[in-house]
Amino acid sequence: MYGFALGLPVGDEPVAAVEHAGRLLEEAGHQVSTLSQDVFDPIGLIPFLNVINAGLSEMDGIDWDLVEPTTGPLMRRPRRSTA
Repeated sequence: MYGFALGLPVGDEPVAAVEHAGRLLEEAGHQVSTLSQDVFDPIGLIPFLNVINAGLSEMDGIDWDLVEPTTGPLMRRPRRSTA
């Protein structure tokens, strides 16, 4: 099972791309390891996500159901919030 710090799933295509890149790096002589835990503390990501979400929320005409699985839920959350 693959996921990232906020517990959202990672799609099959990105996982396959990362695994492929890892194999290419190994073939080039690099040591590649799989991590079994999160790299970032989710609390530390909040300021970063606030900046990203603020910028993306100003874009009109984006169908958030068509974006990658992590961005869609993150973008729907601020639109549901009230001040």
